[in-house]
Amino acid sequence: MRQFNRFAKVCFGFSDQIVWAILVAVLALVSLTSLILAQSGADDGVADWAIPQGFVLEADATGFSFPSDIEFVPNPGPSPDDPAYFVAEIQGNIKVVTNDRTVHTFASDIIPLRTGGEFNVQGGSGLGSLCLDPANGYIFATYHAADAQGIFRNHVIRFETEPITFDVVPAVSTEISGAISDVQAFPNHQIGDCQVQGDSLFIGIGDGLVSSAARNPAQLLGKVVRLDLDGNPHESNPRYDTQNPEKPEGYVYAPGLRNPFGMAVAGERLFVADNGLDIDRLTQIEAGQDYLWDGSDWSIGARADAILAPSVGVTHLVYAPAEQHAFPPELGDTFFVGTSGESSKEAAIIRIPFDSENQVLSGAPDYLITYLPDQFQYVVALAVTEEGLYFAPLLPNASGDSPVFRLAWDQENELGYTLDPNLSGEQLVASRGCLTCHNMDPRQTSSAPTLNTATLLEDISKRLNSPEYRQLVADLDKSDDELFVKYRQARSDVLAASGEDQVKLWIQYRLQEPRFDDPQALMPNMNLSPIEAAAVAEYLVQQPPRTAEIIAYDFLEKIVPTLRYRHLVIFLGVGFMLGMIVAAVIAAIVFFGRRLLS
Repeated sequence: MRQFNRFAKVCFGFSDQIVWAILVAVLALVSLTSLILAQSGADDGVADWAIPQGFVLEADATGFSFPSDIEFVPNPGPSPDDPAYFVAEIQGNIKVVTNDRTVHTFASDIIPLRTGGEFNVQGGSGLGSLCLDPANGYIFATYHAADAQGIFRNHVIRFETEPITFDVVPAVSTEISGAISDVQAFPNHQIGDCQVQGDSLFIGIGDGLVSSAARNPAQLLGKVVRLDLDGNPHESNPRYDTQNPEKPEGYVYAPGLRNPFGMAVAGERLFVADNGLDIDRLTQIEAGQDYLWDGSDWSIGARADAILAPSVGVTHLVYAPAEQHAFPPELGDTFFVGTSGESSKEAAIIRIPFDSENQVLSGAPDYLITYLPDQFQYVVALAVTEEGLYFAPLLPNASGDSPVFRLAWDQENELGYTLDPNLSGEQLVASRGCLTCHNMDPRQTSSAPTLNTATLLEDISKRLNSPEYRQLVADLDKSDDELFVKYRQARSDVLAASGEDQVKLWIQYRLQEPRFDDPQALMPNMNLSPIEAAAVAEYLVQQPPRTAEIIAYDFLEKIVPTLRYRHLVIFLGVGFMLGMIVAAVIAAIVFFGRRLLS
């Protein structure tokens, strides 16, 4: 401090009082900034999620660290301290939330840490899934971890507690992995979800990054396996050998899968959500059926009830019969799929309508909830009850917490099941097949016009205000064709509007009926609602910000049009600026050093 005082006096002529005042002001500013940041991060993360109109989202319970699964007790006890649901945390803990929403630790340090005491939570290892057997009070957990030699293996553990209502602590736990843990399994291609059905424990296991193992019955990778509730191969498995019951083949219920991370029982049937390379699939699993994974996306699509293209990075799957969820009746029987938000994917929950009577899908997949911040996130935990849809993101929010959220239909303020127009335009463009024909990059070729937001407004506005377009509208207004009569007012509205509003309005009508002003239109009708069409229009017409970098680069492009010379100018400019900064620092050091020594 004494040296700092002397430096301040010599360099700036400050007295001791002024120096101390500056220090106090700096400390106060730092404290105030910390307080503001702390308060700004104190929200529960609800605002991070885009939800449908007519729904409400709230944090049901907080205090979790990297949650990876949620499992509800089907018939919880009546007491406030009876378990309501269990939450797995990827680092090896299981929490239990009681009816009064108090969070307890059910089990901790399940996984022996052999990786320096930390998990790469985005690398797929750790505690992955829970499933309950209420009749016996069993809680099964699947996890993936390195052994003493650093080799990653799959594991299954069973906790025993009070039948039907369960308890906040286990009576005993038992490893029941058997031959499942004998094989090496690489991260992100490891053991996944589990389901209990009667006396059977079904478990999905990834291919361990060895696609050739998926169809090999002797390797417990790329399979759905079925165990009894004690961890033995189920005697009714297709390849069960009574003479040699511990053979790996005896565990296999169905081979040929890549990463069956999602699993759900619909009625009496088992379904899995399987991650492919560039596509994912939802498929019904039948005993002994080969699901053909051979390393290609063609094999992923070969036996699929629904294909999710492009890939959404499936993380979880739950099934909700219409009578067991608190959503609008039109949702009916539904699969809900959790997705991962990395690379070009978006963290979200997708709904897939299902006809339980005929055991077929009854509609196309669609987004229900999406994650808004532009950063990685994973919807890895899902559960449905009569109270709503519960989910948990893997990564923490701004407050450092990963809450369990509850999405419920607000029947007192029902606005219908429509997508919020302020948040889904980009997702609709990706999910409705727009990019099959169009692209967003003007440097790429496509079979349809480029959706380049930088020029789209100008291009469409020029067409709508041309004499040719006005003549086309006048001709269509004379037509007695039912379609053109129906959209006569729409065309009039477009002509009456101006600027950005005109372009947005035209895009909305074009998306709802491509032929509304163009009898020769080849674009298919995407069946978008007016609100969805408005959301896409808002997204497409938004103007990219003219940052200083863009303005400077545009100026440079004009004066130096040749790319290689332009880059040379940039490098020279950057080098000159860095040289000036270094020179200024050296000069300051020399100058102030001389002042101190004099």
